Amino acid sequence: MANALKLKVSPLSSGSCKIIPLIFSNGQKQDYTGGRTTDTIVTWINKKAGPASSEVACDDLAARTTGKLNMVYFGNFEGELYNQFMAAAKTNDNYMFFHTSGVCAALHG
Repeated sequence: MANALKLKVSPLSSGSCKIIPLIFSNGQKQDYTGGRTTDTIVTWINKKAGPASSEVACDDLAARTTGKLNMVYFGNFEGELYNQFMAAAKTNDNYMFFHTSGVCAALHG
């Protein structure tokens, strides 16, 4: 089953609305754990609905991983370690996740 996004709008006693994004991944509902600004909502939705980790070229790694908490996977994009990294990326909202080739590790290592 593909990922699906639904927005739940709940009226508040003040007359305003509270919008809560609901996302379903593989048929399982995921609770919204993000912030309340437009940027944080969009970031959360993109992370949950799209790839959890961004592939980055080795030359761009330093520029893409500044100013935030980052996790970077170096290696082949298959196998148990890669699958565990991607699973962690899907469930962790505290870090930005990136993946690049094992060759890049030798250059930054």
